Amino acid sequence: MKVNVNNTNSNFKLSPEILSSTFSLFLLTTLLVIIHICFGHLFFHAIAELFSVFVGVLMLVVIANTSTFIKNSFLLYLSISYFWLAILDVFHTFTFPGMILSDNTHGQLTLQFWVYARFIESLVLLICPVFLKKHINGKLYFSISCIVCCIIVWGSLNLKNPQMITEEGLTPFKIYSEYLIMFILLLALLNFLRLRTSFNPSVFWYIFSSLCLTIASEYFLTLYEDVYHVSVIIGHVLKFLSFSLIYQAVVRTTLRSPFESLAQVSNSHDAIPHPSIIVSKECKISQVNNSALQLIKISHDNINNDHIHQHFHPNTFIESQCSFCQSIITGTTLSQETVYFPQYDKWYLLSLTPLKLLDKVEGMVQTLTDISELIASNDKLEKETKEKTSAITKTQNLQKYLASIFDSIPSMLVAVDTKCLITQWNLKAQETINREFKSVQHQPLEKVFPFLKEDIDTILTCIDKKQTKIINNRQWTKSTDIKYFDIIIFPLVVDTMVESLIIIDDVSTQFKLKEQFDMAKKMETIGQLSGGIAHDFNNMLGAILGAAELLSLKNDKTDSDRSIYLEIIINTVQKATGLTSKLLSFSRKKQLHKTVIDFHEVIDDTLLITQ
Repeated sequence: MKVNVNNTNSNFKLSPEILSSTFSLFLLTTLLVIIHICFGHLFFHAIAELFSVFVGVLMLVVIANTSTFIKNSFLLYLSISYFWLAILDVFHTFTFPGMILSDNTHGQLTLQFWVYARFIESLVLLICPVFLKKHINGKLYFSISCIVCCIIVWGSLNLKNPQMITEEGLTPFKIYSEYLIMFILLLALLNFLRLRTSFNPSVFWYIFSSLCLTIASEYFLTLYEDVYHVSVIIGHVLKFLSFSLIYQAVVRTTLRSPFESLAQVSNSHDAIPHPSIIVSKECKISQVNNSALQLIKISHDNINNDHIHQHFHPNTFIESQCSFCQSIITGTTLSQETVYFPQYDKWYLLSLTPLKLLDKVEGMVQTLTDISELIASNDKLEKETKEKTSAITKTQNLQKYLASIFDSIPSMLVAVDTKCLITQWNLKAQETINREFKSVQHQPLEKVFPFLKEDIDTILTCIDKKQTKIINNRQWTKSTDIKYFDIIIFPLVVDTMVESLIIIDDVSTQFKLKEQFDMAKKMETIGQLSGGIAHDFNNMLGAILGAAELLSLKNDKTDSDRSIYLEIIINTVQKATGLTSKLLSFSRKKQLHKTVIDFHEVIDDTLLITQ
């Protein structure tokens, strides 16, 4: 535990405050000398001693009333100790020769109070660094100190020994007691030097200087022969200065530093860029910063003790139903509640933090962070996001629509880049090749569609010159299956990128139907030709048959050979007539009739003709 504030610089420097204190001590010394010269030794002694009494009492009063805030065992120990030292100094002052309690024994009683008080003071200064880290029970120590003080007062008033002074001067006991006190003070001085980093530089300087002056005071108080000697004057001046420094170290530092801290806190409060309001549990405004005053455009004097709801809560809220007022009354913490203030047309983040004093909530701190621009930006961003989301949705729907059209086309559609690598295809192409698109994406076109291998140069030319090309009846033999395709190559221009869209139609069925149609046309032509020839030939056969039958009628039955030949002619003509009838039937010029034939007769007739 460091006294007052933390020491961050072990290198001691004389601050303006210390220089000012040094100058003040010089003026006080001059004043004491003037008092001694003008009013005598007795008045001088009373002033010097009563000042130490004043310092001791004031130390206890200040520390007792600020201990709950400061919670410093070191200062509490010093203040209680110096209070009871002040009580002993009161007895020392009023038992001094010439004062109301003097015993007229050359100052024996006053010196006893002096030695006991200084011995107690030296022990206090030697022990006090312990309470930099140790806690002290103030009430218990106060009680013990009171008992010790009472014992010393009783002993000094009732016991004549030890002797401090005789008619010859100071006794050895008095002198050696002062030397012992000086030794204890020297040990205390060394102890403070060892622990100097535990003190604020100013506090350390005051205590260190006070110890040095106390040692010097004790030394001079070993040199006199009577209580009016000049060394007594010097010793009391040094004691006066020593207590002045103790006053600087404890009383002034204890009172001044908190107020400086409060002033610094107040300035820091004004430096906060957001409105900050300190309110009591009754919702009464006690302090606002400059940002809050700028918000409401009212001076601090005009809003002090006003209800916070009047200025710093939305005016659309009813005061009795305001949730923020209720949170202040109950001491509930709120963290960054988004609130709209219609009276200022702004959005704020409202926070409430308890203001505790001795672990008890005494009020609240309300802060307002302006987020109007952020809200406006968020609204704008949300609107833009909705518009972009709507545009993206429309684009996605359009893509799905186009993809649906793309896939519903019965032709194979294949898109390739300038290197003839596949970039897209439709469902028909996938079904025909029987492969997933991912497996063929960015694959060479001729690898997936081997029948297009000889057309790669043509495709590249179409891409380069942005021309359209039609290729018919491209044959693709796959195992024993022969297919035919019609191919159309379109240049596909996307921004500055030129690709190609290849439309592939499977025309295998159409090609076979065309072949059959062509064959049918040929057969029809042959049939028409055969019908014409058969008709003419039938006429000639009729003439031959008629002539042969006339010869047969006029033929002499005895001539058997002639009869045979005529029968052959007649039979052959009849067969030729049957063949002609068949040719006419082929040419669709005669109705077909199904009949049963005898293959033996056909064979016999054929053999007969060939003989």
